[in-house]
Amino acid sequence: MSTAYHPGPAPITPEQRIILMDDDAWEEFITNCCEQLRHENKYTQIKRLGGSGDKGRDVACYTVFPPEPNTWDLFQAKAYKDPLNPTNMLADFAKFLFFVFNGDYPIPSNYYISGTQDVGTTLHDLLGNPDKFRKRILTDWKAKAGNFGSFKQPLTPALETFISTFDFKIIKEMKVSELLLIHARSPNHWAEFGVLPPVVPAVPVPTVPASDEQVYVSEILKAYGDFEKSPIPSVDDIPAKHSKHFTSCREQFYHAESLNRFSRDFVPAAFDAFKEEVRTGISPVVDDVTHPDGLKRLNETLKHVTTLTATTNPLKDRIHSLDLQGTCHHLANDGKVKWVPDE
Repeated sequence: MSTAYHPGPAPITPEQRIILMDDDAWEEFITNCCEQLRHENKYTQIKRLGGSGDKGRDVACYTVFPPEPNTWDLFQAKAYKDPLNPTNMLADFAKFLFFVFNGDYPIPSNYYISGTQDVGTTLHDLLGNPDKFRKRILTDWKAKAGNFGSFKQPLTPALETFISTFDFKIIKEMKVSELLLIHARSPNHWAEFGVLPPVVPAVPVPTVPASDEQVYVSEILKAYGDFEKSPIPSVDDIPAKHSKHFTSCREQFYHAESLNRFSRDFVPAAFDAFKEEVRTGISPVVDDVTHPDGLKRLNETLKHVTTLTATTNPLKDRIHSLDLQGTCHHLANDGKVKWVPDE
């Protein structure tokens, strides 16, 4: 008889979560993406405008304010069950064209259509053929006699002339996949989707210990001194036989520091929680009074910590054995671990 069990359903993907978003949640998601771009210095100001009286603007992204022509981007957020098409976007296009024509706001550099479902084939083809797109807008406007339901505006000769010369190339799709790539760089991605970036960027190890390394380094020096039965006052006094060990300890510290900064950017406080888990896990070894010296206590702790697992921490899939060892040094740096107990 098989003892295998069903692992359960696959986790819901970010794309599937997006499909379930309503108008407000989707607009907030777009705003968060734009805020990330502002953080990356693409924009200087983001304004969520969607709602009554928005004049065809859901999210405005400015490089200067007040905006000047071709200095800002407009995002139109659409949470529809079906792919976006000319029919369900017509009122938005008409509203946008009219308010630019009317001088309510200057023409943007880009008008991005962003739907929870990507643009359908018909609208995709129109976006790729600006002249055909223009003709479709004018034809539908005349057919509806300017009545778009939520927006009503007759096609006056002046407005028709404006549309006839308008550059439809600025109207573009911003696909879900593109937005997710932006959002994945933001600190909101974990909270929204439970997904972290796949790579923890490495923090380089300085040649000489930095000022924020002094506490754990002094603990290591005490451990060496305890082993040698003679004080080792500085890094320059470390005996050659311990130099490789010291280099490894610093590499461990900075490996964990990379995880710390990754946590700070994407899951604040997760690394602090991880440190507490490690502290609890290593305490039987650290507190063991039978160690002959501090170096033995340090090495036995570094050996034991690699057997620990962090099953509930959000960082669990990014934790390397060097992170576990490096976290011991972080705990020493915080004054929570001593390799040579105070007398």
